[in-house]
Amino acid sequence: MTVALGQFSELVSNIHEAALDEVRWDFTLRRIAGAFDAFGVALLVVDPKSREMKVASSGTDPATVQTYNAYYGRMDPVAAAIRHSPVGAILTGDQITSRSELLRSEFFVDWALPNEVGDGLFAKLNTDAMVDAWLCIAAPLRSASYGTRERQDLMRLLMPHLRQALRTQALLGQHTTIGRDIFDAWEAVRHGVIFVSAEGRVIHANSAALDHIRKGVDLKVGVGGCLQAARPADDAALQKLIGISIRAPADGTPSGGSYALHSSNTHHPLLVQVVPLGRSNGDGKSSALVLLVNPQAPAEFPSSVLRQTYRLTRAETDVALAVARCPGLQAVADELSVSLPTVRVHLQRVFEKTGTNRQADLVRLMMMLDGGLHQPAHRV
Repeated sequence: MTVALGQFSELVSNIHEAALDEVRWDFTLRRIAGAFDAFGVALLVVDPKSREMKVASSGTDPATVQTYNAYYGRMDPVAAAIRHSPVGAILTGDQITSRSELLRSEFFVDWALPNEVGDGLFAKLNTDAMVDAWLCIAAPLRSASYGTRERQDLMRLLMPHLRQALRTQALLGQHTTIGRDIFDAWEAVRHGVIFVSAEGRVIHANSAALDHIRKGVDLKVGVGGCLQAARPADDAALQKLIGISIRAPADGTPSGGSYALHSSNTHHPLLVQVVPLGRSNGDGKSSALVLLVNPQAPAEFPSSVLRQTYRLTRAETDVALAVARCPGLQAVADELSVSLPTVRVHLQRVFEKTGTNRQADLVRLMMMLDGGLHQPAHRV
């Protein structure tokens, strides 16, 4: 078995491409199997709790993996040997178990032999990011040992690239999860949030921001995907704000700022705040966050936070929330269908528990607890 330098370089390239696109592992492992003249190649990551395999493989039937996980895996001498071997050690079939012992085993007779995987080369590829990552190169059991010196040398040369590819893939997976969590967090914000790139293009907008953009009354996305104000005068001011947020002066950092957008069909402006998010790639440019606050939007007072923080009863919470909505205590009593003295008793207890003395102070406190987030429904 001989692998030319060009073929080896191509294998290395395939491995690192697969790290960036998991779909390419099937193609990459088929190429590796061809280089090793093997029946199949499997790249396995074993769950540390269930000990089940998550497999990228070539030449392996999914049903084969299922039966291995369900029953035969616990008998596999290869799994036990790899688990206790040092990282980077290459094991041959003959080193793991004697042929006579293998041939008598239930694992070989009922699983390995029907699947033509009685011999091979095996190694642990553990990285900092994962537990029990294995490379298994499978071959049928023949009279001569499969694990020749040439095959072991090739496997040894490929292992550092496979380990780095797995580390890259794990880190990309973590960043993907973090990115999804960030987008979910933006959706929890009641105000509009728009992420603008260092080139001024809209990269992401939460649902509240998209509502403004779809209406086209205040804002829109123009040519090139850039955020624009609907009115020319407002757009000039908005572009200036975004410009100073993504382009730092020679002797300073991006600054950002605020502006009020007026539309023809509303009495209150849409408040826009542009915040730089730091330098990008050392080129003096920054991405930016555009926050949209609609003063006309009804406040979502945090009933659950209010109750948990100040240990209010449900009745006290209802009175506190009604005080923020109603023009007077009699209106509160009418809305809640209770007597005015009952409202006054509950309100006095709310004052005592929250450390406030006036209705205005109580409303201000609840607005501070709001935080601009969508609040969960009121529950007992």
